[in-house]
This record gives sequence, C-alpha cells and structure tokens, in this order.
Amino acid sequence: MKTADGWRFRKRDFIPSRSGADPAPLPPPRIPADPDPQAIAGPAPPARFTPPTRQTTLTAMDYIEIQQLVSSYGHALDSGYGTGENGEPYAKLYTADAAFAGAAGHDQLVALAHQQPRGPDYARHYLINHVIEPTPEGVKGKEYLIVIDNGENGKPSTIFLGGHYEETYEKTAEGWRFKTRRLVTPRSGQ
Repeated sequence: MKTADGWRFRKRDFIPSRSGADPAPLPPPRIPADPDPQAIAGPAPPARFTPPTRQTTLTAMDYIEIQQLVSSYGHALDSGYGTGENGEPYAKLYTADAAFAGAAGHDQLVALAHQQPRGPDYARHYLINHVIEPTPEGVKGKEYLIVIDNGENGKPSTIFLGGHYEETYEKTAEGWRFKTRRLVTPRSGQ
C-alpha cells in the first residue's frame, strides 16, 4: 500500500519450497479488518538501518544505472565479462581515486582483481537485495554478498564468504562508479 512514507507491504505470504519433505504449514498472517499502519509495519528497525526514503533527487535512469553497476561487479571480477581477464573490467567500476580492501587507485585495483580466481565462464560472486539511498551528501547503497567456491575436479562446492557491501556512488563522465566500498562480515550481535 502507498503511505505518506512511500510503498509498504500490507500483506505478504510465504510460499515454502516444494522440493524435499513438506514443512509444517505456517499460519496465515493476522491483519485486523481496519489495519493500523504502524501495526502492519511492525516495530521500528534498529537504529543503524535507514530504510529507503521516498524523497529523491535521482532519476529512474540513475537507479537503473547504479543497479547495473552493482550487477556488473561479479561479472567483471569473476570472468571479465566472459574474456577471462578481470583486472581492467574490475578497476573500471571504481572512480579514479577509489580504494577497496587496501587497494587504492586504478593499478592497485587491477592487481587486487588478479588475485581472485577467474576464467571466461567462472562465477563466484553473488550480490542480492540491493538498496539505493539518496542522501544530502550523495548516494549510498548496500547489498548482500555470498561468495561460492564452485566445486571443480570432483571437489564439492562451499560457501567461501558472506556479508554485505556498503558503498557510495559517484556519477562520472563514464557513468556511475563506486566511490567508496566496504565489506561487512556478518555478526549476530548475540
């Protein structure tokens, strides 16, 4: 439903997978006949999470181009977009002065990419649940990451790494690029 704060879920159903054993059915969500929007929204999110705002200075095309940038990350790093050479395609996703994982600038980002397994058909990095948020300082985003070491030569596949990225984007003459990027590994806080 559209609210004064933007689009929000009014009702959402979970449909379990039908492969394997059938899990116990979940009870349907209980929604009052005349729902209180706060009751539907549930408790406020933790203080460090800022939900997307409805005010924006970004155009629809800006959102699409930033999503394309983030979607390109795994393709550039894992396969060089099918060429097997990942250094240049990876470094070109960043601004000229960007730094990530101790690598600063174009040449060091190329070298960082070369440290990763790669090949023309290789796939390892999966990015999902991308959120983009315009702020007074610019544009920031985050998305979940899972890195899978795919089984080769009879070895099983394993999850190598999980977490999420937090980043800022800058619009350059070549399009949107990563300005800052940070990998946050998961911690339950318990």
